[in-house]
Amino acid sequence: MSYIQIYMEQIQDLLRPESCNMQIREGENGVYVSGAEEVQVKSVEDAMKLLMLGDRNRCFAFTKLNAHSSRSHTIVTLTVEKKARYHTNEQKAELSERRRISSCFLESERVLVGKLFLVDLAGSERLKKSGSEGIRASEAMSVNLSLTFLGKCISARADPNITHVPFRDSKLTRLLQESLGGNAKTSLVINIAPCSEYLQESLSSLHFGSRVSLMHNVSIANIYVGEGTYNMSS
Repeated sequence: MSYIQIYMEQIQDLLRPESCNMQIREGENGVYVSGAEEVQVKSVEDAMKLLMLGDRNRCFAFTKLNAHSSRSHTIVTLTVEKKARYHTNEQKAELSERRRISSCFLESERVLVGKLFLVDLAGSERLKKSGSEGIRASEAMSVNLSLTFLGKCISARADPNITHVPFRDSKLTRLLQESLGGNAKTSLVINIAPCSEYLQESLSSLHFGSRVSLMHNVSIANIYVGEGTYNMSS
């Protein structure tokens, strides 16, 4: 499990907050943040402890709209591997004979690899309503700009006539490239205010969600098969 935040286009590791201005790389397994702390978790309790630790390092601030306003986007990444051993048809046919002459036989190992991205997007903010000034205003403008780039990528993905999706325009869209246009199943949860005062913001959020619903991802299981030698008692 890893936990990072994007604050004013700077990536910070929330599990190791001294690691700032981290770089995005791309390898055989997709896009990732170079040097991000990855911690092995064995239970829900382990994951919740890391979430609480990361939240203490996350950027929040008081505004007229929210006493605990998020000033950054955060991404939790959980990488899960499921290993299973199985015999090929040829191995099954030869297994009885092999057992008579040896305690070792070849067995294929199948590994299913999946990544779960939990993304908390900071909400768009109107400076007139939030009363943000100085550094708070700069934070709001950075959040709004990254959300604009995200909207452009979603619009491009939803339009079959557009061949270029500008994932590289922001660090948020770069890190969400797989979720928005790759081998993934994507779900979006929208939070809206239950009052008429924020009707315009609610409509904007719902319009954003309607564009996301037009995207179509194709998910394929990531399976890696290797050969190894294993001992089996007779």
